[in-house]
Amino acid sequence: MAKHPYPTPEDLKRLIDYNPDTGELKWKETRNHLSTKGTIIKGSRKDGYVSVCVFGYSLLGHRVAYAIYHGAWPSHTIDHIDSNPSNNVITNLRAATMGENSRNVKWNKANKSGHKGVSWCNTVNKWHAQISHKKTKYCLGKFSDINHAIFAVRQKRQQLHEEFSNHGFQGEYTKVSS
Repeated sequence: MAKHPYPTPEDLKRLIDYNPDTGELKWKETRNHLSTKGTIIKGSRKDGYVSVCVFGYSLLGHRVAYAIYHGAWPSHTIDHIDSNPSNNVITNLRAATMGENSRNVKWNKANKSGHKGVSWCNTVNKWHAQISHKKTKYCLGKFSDINHAIFAVRQKRQQLHEEFSNHGFQGEYTKVSS
């Protein structure tokens, strides 16, 4: 049996109700015993993303939400601004290149210091701060205080990555003076 053509945004709008304020996806009609009218689509994968099966295709919830809201499939990767893969509120979704999306905390685990770009240098007994961007390595210096190293990395990330800079972890930095 031939597979149904890939669903269009119009197909999705006919089958699924998307609430851009809550990020919820609900079935508009009963399709089978698992997908009944009004049921919230919670198909969660191990990595936390919402998934939904439409016409035999397993689709990611954030891409479905984007397609329904904008009326077209995204041409880029869709980035969750808050790094929460199940938060499909439209203001949390943005088109991003693979490079921009790869700056997401979830994909870039921090090292043992707890801060991406900051590591302990045994040879000088100081914190080393460095980042890479577009195949260029930026050595930002060695610091006695970890907060100074964190601050240096944060400043450089903000300069290079602008709105996509997440500084390598979720949380607040201790404010330090230069």
